[in-house]
Amino acid sequence: MSRWKIVETWDLDRAGLTDEQLRGRLELARERELWSDRSPGRNPKARRDWRRRREAVEAEMQSRGLTR
Repeated sequence: MSRWKIVETWDLDRAGLTDEQLRGRLELARERELWSDRSPGRNPKARRDWRRRREAVEAEMQSRGLTR
């Protein structure tokens, strides 16, 4: 699955993901959140969007008992 498809369906299929897929999405969201803050053009809207996505994945992981 392409990364753009993941972004398009980020909120829709989160509940049906495996634990490993959730970890992958968390990693992607963290990377993009940091990148959007450090990139030459610094895009605060993109950073907010990725932070929201990261927090949603973290909440799903917490509800499944996957967090430390």
